[in-house]
Amino acid sequence: PRLLGRGMSVYACPAPEFRLSRAELGADEAALPAADGARVVLCAEGAGTLRASPGSLKVGKGESCYLSAADGAVTASGPAVLFIAGSGVDS
Repeated sequence: PRLLGRGMSVYACPAPEFRLSRAELGADEAALPAADGARVVLCAEGAGTLRASPGSLKVGKGESCYLSAADGAVTASGPAVLFIAGSGVDS
């Protein structure tokens, strides 16, 4: 993976319609990588809190959630390790 900073990294993928990112989160909020459309978030360790206007959602280890394109910018905090699959935007 290529490190993006603040615990975020992205995996190289030859398909522009797919992007896989990893977020290693602490207690501080960090912005999740942007996408051209919807995203799926999987919590691999810990528990993460996702925030978007107007609400928030907690995902624990082994749980996943769907973020629609309408959710826009999403921040997250942990401690948690999240994998984010979405359409290709090079962050």
